[in-house]
Amino acid sequence: MGRKLSDRGVTLPVQDIYEQSATQLQRLGERLVLGDRVFKYCYNGAAALLAGYLVQGPAINTYDEDVVIPTSSTAGQNIVYATVHSTYGETLAVNALKDGYLCVGAAGTGSVLGLNYKIKSNTVALVTATTTITLYDNLVYALTAGQNTLCWVKNPYNGVVLLANTAIPIGIPAVPTTINYYSWVQTWGPCAAVAAGAITKGEDLISNDNGTVIVDDASSTKPRIGMAMQTFDSGDAGLIFLQICP
Repeated sequence: MGRKLSDRGVTLPVQDIYEQSATQLQRLGERLVLGDRVFKYCYNGAAALLAGYLVQGPAINTYDEDVVIPTSSTAGQNIVYATVHSTYGETLAVNALKDGYLCVGAAGTGSVLGLNYKIKSNTVALVTATTTITLYDNLVYALTAGQNTLCWVKNPYNGVVLLANTAIPIGIPAVPTTINYYSWVQTWGPCAAVAAGAITKGEDLISNDNGTVIVDDASSTKPRIGMAMQTFDSGDAGLIFLQICP
């Protein structure tokens, strides 16, 4: 994929940070470093996004963990089988887990607890049905039906939505992004953010439930996302030093 020179003194990818695209031009999750700023390439979900507001990956489902293995898999193969929980709430679409992550959540027997793998693809599965998951790498140890269980997380850069603290924060879009379009999301460095309360320079900031940032009151369990670089009013955008993913 070609690159282009920028007057910022760095080489940029095909899609500029201030562009959105209806077609995918970079790898999802691709990392871009521009001086002291870091960006990740994302696919927007089902609602338009605005610059200055935090976004997250797809919401975590309660039944993304303790996933039952109905059929054993042997060491050396890259196929795993999993049963979608009866109250999962939706059909697991084909490749819904693509480029996400799978780990062994319950050991049963063997030295498998905590091993994790990147997911290459998955088949469609209704609730209570079995999905076949293909991994990029082969299993180090066998997985045994009735003993081991799985947990998975979808690719956090595929289908980003306005932050609601139902998944980890990803960052702040560099540009307003249309539904189902691709754009760069800033994850580290000086960045504009919208405040939900008065912000004073130097204060630690956490994520609010609507994409805004608020001051950390030391008792909140919401994720810390950076610190204020300047003082600005509630409802305004100001510069913060974003500290999500360097």
